[in-house]
Amino acid sequence: MKTILKLFVNDDELAMTSRMYPNPASVGLEVFAEGGTAELLELKAWTLKDIWS
Repeated sequence: MKTILKLFVNDDELAMTSRMYPNPASVGLEVFAEGGTAELLELKAWTLKDIWS
């Protein structure tokens, strides 16, 4: 499974996009902050069709 993560922080003050390759057995998501605190206000997830099928 291929995954793309898009992250937007502080009303788009910071944006990040990253490709991820999770273990197929993964069943969860962990959100954390290192060296401080963070609050998750919204989370959206979609399953997309494979364009090659």
